[in-house]
Amino acid sequence: MNSLTLPNKLFIVAFFMLIALPYFQLESRFFSEIQLNEKRKKVEKPTPYFSYQSINRFKVTLANFSKYFEDNFGFRDSFIFLYKAFHFKIFNLSLSSSVLLGKDGWLFYDYVIPRKIVLPDEKEIYIDLSLALAY
Repeated sequence: MNSLTLPNKLFIVAFFMLIALPYFQLESRFFSEIQLNEKRKKVEKPTPYFSYQSINRFKVTLANFSKYFEDNFGFRDSFIFLYKAFHFKIFNLSLSSSVLLGKDGWLFYDYVIPRKIVLPDEKEIYIDLSLALAY
């Protein structure tokens, strides 16, 4: 008979605790989190509505709870911050299509930087992309 050893039991308990941690954070806000500066308002917690007579309203309530959870689950802002920091620091990539990374960590808008083009006769010309983006 295969019985679980102590390390296996501890692994199982740790796994379930790790899975339950975002829900615990959602309900209690026990740990302090990074606050993102989003240009939108997060979804408010809907009021529960349970009725056997109105199944359509119940479906809407479930959909609203789903939207609320997607927008407010525990450590969401921290995970987004870590994701962006990882791409910026490790890969030197900006997650915004309109931002370019310069030397020494400088950030530039893509349409402000002129592009250098070398012609076949080795002449260099600069093109301002701000005019091209206006159309």
